[in-house]
Amino acid sequence: MAVAYESSSTVVFGSGSSITLTKPTGLAEGDLMLTGFGGAINTSSPTAPSGWTKLVVDNPASDDRSLIYYKIADSGDVAASDFTWSWSISNPRAGVIYRFSGSEAPDIFDTQSNTNVSGTGPFTVTMTGIDVTPVKTDSILVTFIHTYLTAANTISDYAVANNDPTWVEILDTYNAAADKTYASAYGPYSPASATGNLSFTNAATMSSDKVIAQLVVIQRPPATLTASVTDTSSLTETVTNPYIGVSQPTDTMSLTESVVPERKSGWDNEDKPAESTWVIENL
Repeated sequence: MAVAYESSSTVVFGSGSSITLTKPTGLAEGDLMLTGFGGAINTSSPTAPSGWTKLVVDNPASDDRSLIYYKIADSGDVAASDFTWSWSISNPRAGVIYRFSGSEAPDIFDTQSNTNVSGTGPFTVTMTGIDVTPVKTDSILVTFIHTYLTAANTISDYAVANNDPTWVEILDTYNAAADKTYASAYGPYSPASATGNLSFTNAATMSSDKVIAQLVVIQRPPATLTASVTDTSSLTETVTNPYIGVSQPTDTMSLTESVVPERKSGWDNEDKPAESTWVIENL
């Protein structure tokens, strides 16, 4: 089964202490949910819904952070209507949740955080520290971009240096009060080879402003070998020789011959009676 993007939901920048993301449409057991957050996250970790795993936290010492969580959906997630992350304080934050089918839990990703970027907008920002290598063909790349600059901004023209896919942007939001932009996009990536550096177009001029970028590989799980056996056997009676492989007994036969002596001619008279009377004469 090939990995596939199915649906998503987003939340633009708000100022509360939590973010609630609506469950992606069509969510089914076994689907991968991938969630990203950006903005003034503050240094504390959020309280995540039960069962979610934190994949990466970028720029953990600063309020400007980007977080990624994931979960393989179970029956409870399918029955739920939304998912909420909560922080200890209120700050502007934005988020996105993806739904992918046919995917294993993500374990290939790369990040680059707290990078100072300068340029006259619009201009291309190349994240030279980001380069991932899928180990399977026909994967999907997902990128999350977080910028911090004092100007209205948008993100576009997502790209990787090698075999650049057709990207689909899911979220691109700017918050003027916090001067932050958060954007995310995905694209199918066919080869099992290095992507090269991630890049994007930044609309606003930047002067040593901060950028956080992340690139995650979504790929199918290992193939499962299924074997079917057809019974074509017939009943066969087997007769076992008990002496095969066993020292066989040896029978010994003793022969006894009875020999009757032959009578001597002239000495024995067969007609003579058994009892004889002898007479001595001339005495």
